[in-house]
Amino acid sequence: MITDLLWFLGAKQQHDMQKGQGLAGLMGILLVLFLVWQWNNLFYPLVEKLGLVAFAERTGLIHEDLAVITVLNIVALLFFVAVFFSLILILFVILGTIIMWLGLSETGRKIIVIPLTILFGPFLLMMLYFQRPKGVFPTPEHAYKRDRALKPLIRQYKDAVPDFRMFRYYVEQVERSEEKNCIEFVFGKANAKKVLNRAVASIMEDREWLVSYDLDTKQYCILFPNPLPEFASAVFACNPCYENQYGSLYDFERIGVARLFEENEYVVPAFPISFEWTGTEMTPMMADKVPAMVKFKVNKGIIAFKIKTKAMSDLYDKVAQFNHVQRYIKESHLAIYLIPIAHPISPLSTSTRAFIDELATIPFTDTYAPIYAADVQERMVEFAQCGRPFAIEWFKSSV
Repeated sequence: MITDLLWFLGAKQQHDMQKGQGLAGLMGILLVLFLVWQWNNLFYPLVEKLGLVAFAERTGLIHEDLAVITVLNIVALLFFVAVFFSLILILFVILGTIIMWLGLSETGRKIIVIPLTILFGPFLLMMLYFQRPKGVFPTPEHAYKRDRALKPLIRQYKDAVPDFRMFRYYVEQVERSEEKNCIEFVFGKANAKKVLNRAVASIMEDREWLVSYDLDTKQYCILFPNPLPEFASAVFACNPCYENQYGSLYDFERIGVARLFEENEYVVPAFPISFEWTGTEMTPMMADKVPAMVKFKVNKGIIAFKIKTKAMSDLYDKVAQFNHVQRYIKESHLAIYLIPIAHPISPLSTSTRAFIDELATIPFTDTYAPIYAADVQERMVEFAQCGRPFAIEWFKSSV
C-alpha cells in the first residue's frame, strides 16, 4: 500500500515538473513568434536607435544579400561570447581555489594580501575618496580652501606651531558661530590670578577655568583654581609620607624670605588638552587617553582664555570625572589648612605669618574650611602614622 502511494506521489511530481517545463517552453515559443511578428514595428527601431544596427554593419556581421552568412555570423558571435564568459568563470573558480588553499596557512595569507593590496588598493582608495560623506575633509586646510572667507586663515597661520594653529582655527570657528561671545581673553598674571587664586567647594561644581599654552610641556592645558598664596603655590603633593611635602621649616622660611627679593611664580594644577580636526569642525579633546596632571607656571605675560562653548563644557565635564584630577585639586586645598599646622607661628617663623596674612585675602578659604575639615583630620592621621612630628604634636595638643 505504501509503495503504491509513493509511486503515485512520484508520478504526480514528475507530471508537475514536465507540465512546468512544457509551459515555459510554450511561453518561449510564443515570445519568439511575437518577436518575429513585431520586429519591424517595435524592436528594429529600438535596436537601430541604440546604434547596434550600424555597429553590426560596420563590423561585417550583417550581409544584406546573404542572410545565411548573417545568421552564421551571429551564431558564431554568440558562441564566442559564451566561450569567453565560460573561460572567465573557470579562471575565477581556479583563482578562488588557489586563494582558499593559500588561506589555510599564515604564510599563504601573507602571500595573498600583498598582491591583492597592490592590485585593488588604488581602486579601493578611489572608492573611499569619492564615497566620503559630503562636507568631510581630511584637514581644516582642505576645507578652508573651498571657502573664500576662510582661505586667508591658511596663509595667516601657515608658519605657526601646529598646536597654536589648530587653536586659532578653533577660535576663528567659534567667532563665526552662534557662540561667538563664549570666549573671553585674559592677559597677564594679575588677571589670571583673579580667576584662579580662589578656593572652590568641589571641582564637580566649578567651571571657572582657563585655557592656556604651557611652554614647558608644549601643550594647551586646562588651568584649575589653586587657593594657595603665590609664594607657596607649588607646595602641594599627594603622598603624606613624602618626606619633603610642605617642606622643612628651613625650606619654608627660605621660600618666604625669597618672596621679598625674587619674582614669585604662581603655580596651578593643569590638564593637557589639544584642538583637533574631526573632518567637519575643530573640537577640543584630551591630549591623551588619560593625560597626567601637570603643574602650570602662570607667568607675567600669560595669555589665557576663558572658554564656555558647548564643546569645551562637554570636555570640562569629562575631565572633572577623573579621580587624579579631583585628587590634585583637593590636595591644593588641603595644603592651605595643613601648612599652618606643619609650620606653626613662632618668633623664628615669619613665613607662616606671611602665609596666613596672604591667605586671608584669597576668596572663599574660610567659607569652604568646614567642607575640607574631615579630609584635613584624615590627612593628619596619615601624617602621624608616618611619624611626622608636627602631626603627632597636633594630636597631643588636641587631647
